[in-house]
Amino acid sequence: MLNLETILEKCGEAKVEEIDVPAWGDKVYMRSMSGTSRDKLEEKWQSIEKGGSMAGLRAMLVGACLCDKNGVPHNPNAAQLVRIGQAPSDILDKLGEHARRLSGLGVEDLEEAEKN
Repeated sequence: MLNLETILEKCGEAKVEEIDVPAWGDKVYMRSMSGTSRDKLEEKWQSIEKGGSMAGLRAMLVGACLCDKNGVPHNPNAAQLVRIGQAPSDILDKLGEHARRLSGLGVEDLEEAEKN
């Protein structure tokens, strides 16, 4: 059985993938979303369900999963998320699909979040 110290050490571990972005002529690294990032995304989703703006949702999803090749999250700030959101929508959609898959986040998860 794992003790608390070992569990805490494992909390930073994540699946990491290299994603080819031909339109940018390079690749990016993405990791599975942390629980804290997922909480923020679900909070945003709940806000949308209550009439809030969807602005920034894709950028928030992608930004939560961008990392370096070692899986260290980039953790973009608010201004950087705005810039990410200015990327072409087809690129954001592609990266968003990878973010959802890596994080085990599907449409049903978002629907569940809106119930809470």
